[in-house]
Amino acid sequence: YKKTKKPCGTKLTTKELQEKCQVRSTPVREALTRLTQEGLVILTTNQGAKVIDMDLKDMLEISDLSLLLDGYALQLALCSGERKAFINELQKCLDKQKECLNKSRTVAKKLESNSAFHKLFYEYTNNSRLKQFSMQLRGLFAIVSLNIMNDESNACSVTEHKNILNAIKNDKDELALEYLKVHFDNDRKRLIEQVRNGI
Repeated sequence: YKKTKKPCGTKLTTKELQEKCQVRSTPVREALTRLTQEGLVILTTNQGAKVIDMDLKDMLEISDLSLLLDGYALQLALCSGERKAFINELQKCLDKQKECLNKSRTVAKKLESNSAFHKLFYEYTNNSRLKQFSMQLRGLFAIVSLNIMNDESNACSVTEHKNILNAIKNDKDELALEYLKVHFDNDRKRLIEQVRNGI
């Protein structure tokens, strides 16, 4: 499924996905089941599957929930006793994100490098249930991110991630959480602007 992008509301057929992804029907069915579990696809008996519909209100709700959960995960990660390793991994993610920014990369690669920074918060919480729950939310947030992903937003994201990381390096955890809020607020503004402008 990673080889193909479908807009919200698009009907999906197993045959079309098999041809597009050049795989048999079993991996396609497994992928659709997983996407359904992640809340990205709706499966209806005798009607097939379709990508979920999402309007601006839905996207803003997902963004707000992501901020709350990411903030909580970051707090737990900062108290996990693995601060040095956490900082090193965040720095590696930031370096990869900068590399994606400076090279001609696909939107999927840029989205992946951006998301990896946030996923690390959950990796260092030492809370497997929170990590598992976050996977569904991150999938939904990926749809939101696709609506604001461009070179300008990528550059802003790199700067915002750098601010978060620098605050953590300087043991200013409250400032890091404030920078995280600024990061989501900026994404929210970009999202509203782009959706309203029909971009």
